[in-house]
Amino acid sequence: MRRPYAIIAAFASTASGFATVPRRHAAKPLQHPLRAAPAEADATETPEPTLRELASFAGPAVVLWISGPLLTLIDTSAVGLASGAKDSALEIAALGPGGSVCDGATYFYTFLNIATTNFLASETEPEKREQVVARGATLALRNGVLALIWLRLIAGPFLAVFIGGQASGALEVQKRAATYVRVRALGAPFLLLGNALTAALLGAKDSAAPLIALAASAGASRRVANADPRVLHPGSR
Repeated sequence: MRRPYAIIAAFASTASGFATVPRRHAAKPLQHPLRAAPAEADATETPEPTLRELASFAGPAVVLWISGPLLTLIDTSAVGLASGAKDSALEIAALGPGGSVCDGATYFYTFLNIATTNFLASETEPEKREQVVARGATLALRNGVLALIWLRLIAGPFLAVFIGGQASGALEVQKRAATYVRVRALGAPFLLLGNALTAALLGAKDSAAPLIALAASAGASRRVANADPRVLHPGSR
């Protein structure tokens, strides 16, 4: 009758022996390779930016975002001043839909800028950062050439649907708007390349350099338009 109790006591002593095994022999729990330990996270943690640093970065970045409409105003003023009293209204009317088509095509390729900024910000090695910038610039140039081709191909048919109307005035606006789109499409590769490089500089926390380049390009565009607006706007007379 005492044997069952002896067996239970033996199992209990064996279990207590396993319970007293030192914890250093226990297997360590597996950790995700991308999750850093708390000590490592504290060691690599970057200091929070000050209000002055945020303002110095956000100020030029905001100007970059609103530069598109400002540059369109330069085109509008140049065309309005170059055109005669008879054609001025038609030229300015054509800039509205023509500019909308060109700006919409630019916004379509915004994913290139977002990808360049995100990939550059996530890389820490200088060689890989240079590879990200080179890849983003290459993709921007290739897509810019494609944008040049399809913008020039669809300018006439798309604007005919976009503007509508079969009156003589509407047809003239369609014609001049299509001319504006075809001329502006020639700069699509350079525009997308500049946007990709601007995104790379923003990913490197530099918003002053692209603003200086933008101001220089806007000044050059203004001087060329003042010198001979027909070079940029063949529809003006």
